[in-house]
Amino acid sequence: MSWFGRTVAELRRPQWDLLNTLCEAQAATPGDFRLISTAQQSFIRHPGLKSPLTEFAVSDLGEVGSKGFTRIEAKNGSSTRFAITNEGWEYWKSHRETGLDRVEGEIRRLLTAEPPDPIYVPAFERWAPADALLWSDHGDDERWPTQVGHICREAMQDFADAFTQHHKQPSTLERTKTIPRIRGVLDTLASEMSDTYVRFYAALLNYWGTVNDLVQRLEHGGTKEGEPVSWRDARAVVTQTAVVMSELSVIEPRN
Repeated sequence: MSWFGRTVAELRRPQWDLLNTLCEAQAATPGDFRLISTAQQSFIRHPGLKSPLTEFAVSDLGEVGSKGFTRIEAKNGSSTRFAITNEGWEYWKSHRETGLDRVEGEIRRLLTAEPPDPIYVPAFERWAPADALLWSDHGDDERWPTQVGHICREAMQDFADAFTQHHKQPSTLERTKTIPRIRGVLDTLASEMSDTYVRFYAALLNYWGTVNDLVQRLEHGGTKEGEPVSWRDARAVVTQTAVVMSELSVIEPRN
């Protein structure tokens, strides 16, 4: 089985899912992969995988390699050490950024539009460096996830400022108290809303609070939970911060 082709063609969904898993693991923790093949099973080990990867077809791994997205580094008996190539890395990044992941692509299209009120623009501008940092080459820098968390926390605070100003509901609470500040506005709007929207905004406030918890966990490096943070954690924080801010930015009284 050759892993050295250079003809780039679209991957089938299982092959994309496999490349996506490999690249996410590599982004979280640098290191080579090891394919272990026994008579009973084949599995992949890597420091960025919480457990050995078993749910894949070896033929799909071969197809990923035949397109030049992985290369063999060494073979020793039943163990094959392989790495993601520059072509594989660029293919992964470009396809994610252009919307192969439909949900994330839709979010990114939403964020390219101007907020309905310019008052929200500074909050999204504050958020943008976190997105750029997520997709950059981190090298040996292990602190970048906490930087992403810090940027998103500041963006959420800026957004809460803009949200209360837009709805003319100034708050005397500290900037860090984003949940009660958002709640104060939603409670005021509730009298002008149908029951359906009141329930929706209650769920949206819970959503904001959960994203806020994720942001703080990332900023503190997961020390409270005793779990190290990863690229996946940073991706969730960057994406969900943008989503919840975007959803709140379009709220207006309606019956």
